[in-house]
Formats: sequence, structure tokens, C-alpha cells
Amino acid sequence: MAQRWLIVAIVALAMLATAWLSYEAYRFLARPTRIGPLAIHPGALDLVMLREMVVDWWRGAPVYSGPRAALNNYPPASMIALAPIYGWSPESVAVTVWLATFVAALAALIARLARECGARTGVERLAAALVVVATYPVGATLGNGQIGVHILLAIVAALLLLRDRAPSWRRDTLVAGLLLLTLAKPTLAGPLVLVALVLPGGVRAFVLTAVGYVGLTCAASAVREEEFVSLLGQFLARGWSQAMRGGESNLHRLLASADLVEWMPHASIATVALLTLFLVRCRRAEPWALIGVAAVVARFWTYHRWYDDILILLPLVALARIALDESAAYRDRVAARVLGVATVLLLLAPGGLYLLPSPWNIGYRYGQIALWIADAAFLAWLGWRGAASVPARADPVRA
Repeated sequence: MAQRWLIVAIVALAMLATAWLSYEAYRFLARPTRIGPLAIHPGALDLVMLREMVVDWWRGAPVYSGPRAALNNYPPASMIALAPIYGWSPESVAVTVWLATFVAALAALIARLARECGARTGVERLAAALVVVATYPVGATLGNGQIGVHILLAIVAALLLLRDRAPSWRRDTLVAGLLLLTLAKPTLAGPLVLVALVLPGGVRAFVLTAVGYVGLTCAASAVREEEFVSLLGQFLARGWSQAMRGGESNLHRLLASADLVEWMPHASIATVALLTLFLVRCRRAEPWALIGVAAVVARFWTYHRWYDDILILLPLVALARIALDESAAYRDRVAARVLGVATVLLLLAPGGLYLLPSPWNIGYRYGQIALWIADAAFLAWLGWRGAASVPARADPVRA
């Protein structure tokens, strides 16, 4: 019976994924503003914005103070990290590069997550793969030309390298390179990079990442006429302005709606500090539990839009591993299954944010927020409990 329902789910997911990705690919390539009487968001909007930002940076045009300054809320280091994908002229080359790398990154991400979720059979792995492509944030990332799939693949690859390979300069340099790529969008990857700090031998990789990020910032700033301090001040002003304007389901949006904008940086810092304390305390826990909690924190800690909900794929993998682990306690498996199924259902395309009328879309978003917090709380509890039951391990041998 369970196998039959799994086949039904696979067929439904395949149909949904085909329809959703086809629509988003059309939106990306054709860039329509309407489909019949229905107005839609212009396609490739973020690709155009990011390409113009990177190209403007390297040709010396104003980025944080020019006519498009309101859209340019990426730090100087991102101008180097994003350049291989977005820094092409003419735009048609950037479109080709972005689309080719997106398809490759998505295929690699699907394969990695399907292996990591604990699926034991080919049918289970197929279902897991289809869940990824049937979610609305993956399609929205395609339609907008965003960078989330690239970053998620890099962060997963980096953290699993730390989990699976013994410390060495080769490993740690590779991990640092991958983490620097993820910091092309630090609002998406920042809290997840902290997980590297507590994985076996991860301190050196983390330090290399920090040094490399400072180096990228200095190198990118060196080509500009503005003073270094002035550039950073302009970037922070742009980020502050963007955070106050909106996004969906994040801490800044909540504080801005309550007229508490002055608390936004303090709230973000406090959230990351609490995450750091949790990671250090639970560093001996199962790594996917730590990754899942950090991903939820990354989703809430600062400005994000709906395509950044792709982060929730990571706690979903952690829940699947528990749900499919026959050695886990029965109540833990049941809780993981309930949370996992609910998370998938609220993550499926096209999502309720733009599909449902008000006030139903508001209820949908609040339901998601409550569910994602429940996912993080459950994983944090398991991580805390698991860390307490694991004996302290010896420090890994340094290469």
C-alpha cells in the first residue's frame, strides 16, 4: 500500500514539476508581462539587475549611489564572486552562462539531496528528486534568474566535505573556496557558513574563508574611486533601505511592520549569536540537524523574498533522514514524517503567496512561518539531545 501511494505521489510531483518549470523557463526566456488577462512578474528580473550591478561596478559607474542604487544591496566582495556568472556583456552571454550553470547546479543539487535524505530505493530517491523540482522556490529561482540553487549546492558540498573527509590543507582550501562562492549572497548563506566552524576540523576552513572574504572585499574595492570606508557605508545604507521596504517572512519585515526598524540590526545579530551558541553546544550532533536549524535561521534573520524559501529544502532533508531511519525512536520518526509532509505540502508550486487571495495568502504565510519554526525547534531538540549522548571526540589530527 505504501509503495502504491509513493507511485501516485511520484506521478503527481512529476506533472507539477513539469508544468511549473516549463512556465518559469518561459518566463525567464520570453519575459512576458502578461499571460492573457493575467499580469505576471517580469522574467529574468534578478538576472538583469545583478548583471547591471556587476558590470557597472567593474566599469566604474556608481553602484550604491547611481540611478539603480535602490536595487544594489550586495557587498563589494559579491562583485567578484558573482562576476563569473553575471558579469558578462552583452546580456545574451550572461543569460546563456546563467542558464547552463543553473541546469548543471540543479542536477547536482538534486542528486546530492536525494542521496542524503536517507532514501534506500530508486523509487524513494526519484520521489525525493521530484520534491526538489516541484517546489515553488526552485522554479521562482529559474524564472527570476536568481543565484539560490548555485549557492545551496556550494554550501551543501562544502559542509559535507567537512563531514566526510579528514582535515587537510587541500580539503580546507577547497571548502573555503566553496564557502566564498556561497557568500556571493551573504544574506542567504551567512548563518550556514557558521556550521563549518563546528564540524570536524572546520576551524581552519572557516578562518581561510574569513581571510578570503576580506581579501575579496579589498580587491573589489581597489578598482573603485570611492574610499573604502565610504563604499562600505554606502552598501550598509542600501541594505538598510532594502530591508525596510519588505521581503516576505523575515525578521526585518516583522520589525518594520511594528515600527521597530531601529531594532533590525540588533535582532539579526542576536539571532546569529544564539545560533552560534547552539552550534557550539551541539557540535557533536548529527550534522544535518545543525544544517537544518541554521537554514531556518538563514531564512528568517534578514531580508528575503519567496525564491529564498529554497533554504527550507535543507531542514526537509534532515527531517527525511530521521523519518526513514529505522534505528530512530518511533516517536521521532512519526514527528519527522508529520513535519516533513506538512513542509512539502506548503512548499509545493505554485505556493500560496501569489496564488491565494487576501487574507488567505496571509494565513498561508503565517502557517509556513509557524511550521518552519517547528521544524527548527524539533531539529534543535534532537541535536541538543544527540550531542548530550555522544562522548566528546578527540580533536582531529591537523594535516
